[in-house]
Amino acid sequence: VIPPTSTNNTLPSREEYQQVLSTLQQLWNRTSLPLAAVLEEPLTLQKPLPMREHASLTTVAYYDIQSCQDIPNHWPVIHVSSLDDKFGSNVGSKTSLFDLRHEYSKICPVDADPYLPWIHDVFLLGNKLQFVAHNKRRCHRNPQFFWQDIQNLEPQVALQQSIPIQKLNTTDLLWKDDLPEHWTDDSQPRSSKENWYRLAPLEQAGEKETRFLCQFFTLRATDTSVEKVIVEETWSRYPYNHEHANYQHRRGAAGGSQPLLTRPKDRQDVDGIRNDQVWNAMLDFYCPVPTIIQKAMMVQEDATMPRFYMDLVPVRTPPRENVTGYAPALQHVTTFDPLKEWGDQHVLPPV
Repeated sequence: VIPPTSTNNTLPSREEYQQVLSTLQQLWNRTSLPLAAVLEEPLTLQKPLPMREHASLTTVAYYDIQSCQDIPNHWPVIHVSSLDDKFGSNVGSKTSLFDLRHEYSKICPVDADPYLPWIHDVFLLGNKLQFVAHNKRRCHRNPQFFWQDIQNLEPQVALQQSIPIQKLNTTDLLWKDDLPEHWTDDSQPRSSKENWYRLAPLEQAGEKETRFLCQFFTLRATDTSVEKVIVEETWSRYPYNHEHANYQHRRGAAGGSQPLLTRPKDRQDVDGIRNDQVWNAMLDFYCPVPTIIQKAMMVQEDATMPRFYMDLVPVRTPPRENVTGYAPALQHVTTFDPLKEWGDQHVLPPV
């Protein structure tokens, strides 16, 4: 389901890609890679945030999506009503999914790994790949029934909080020896299109308000399978800063603004996660499409046989608890200290 990455960055010709389609048909009886979610274990919460040297990963594939045309009807969002007896209804349920989260990942991966966005739709919009998602934590607001779910789904809030990212060059990587050895193992060489990044203070970051790495790739046929050919990496962008918008709401009202992340005091505190802040329900972001792919898309192609793919990789940080967040618009008033929270050498792990 997830092919190995090639160090050969030469894009296959259209003729060569016919061999890819033939190989996919032989391996999976389809002409495209299946949609897949890679689930990761919870973060180690300490300050500064340690690098994720080892990650236990589980891959779940969703084979119902055969092409981009299937996305509106088959994206893994909710279960069908015939499974209500097991998982509860999708609306107005009192059934916790916490103990069922790994089984439920075959339907929707978010409860098993809440750092994955609860995507409802994705589509091309000009030179952007647009994602429409929601904060799933808001669907489990009553702590009498969803105490564990509310805690488990806190990373859904983190996805609404932008982070600054610095792309590292050769000079920045003079301390590369400090990276985990298996990250730089020569037996697993990296593509020259893959970059190293770190969590950085705003003034050092190239990407100041992002959350997801968007790794665009195509496929090349090998003797027995296919391999991943990385085309380019971009970083996600928000159409507006969610924390800034939240801060501006009710700033002059009694009680003032509340943080994006609020917690119930106990199981009786039914208003503790502040679902009245309806403006925090949406998660809206997009990935800029590389120019080389934009040009390729100008040629008419069969939508059932996609030539380009994208891996959406969340950067995993604990959700901020302050109301001012950490972004350029409120940098002058924020109480968030990136060096205290992340340290000065938190390099992101390879994809």
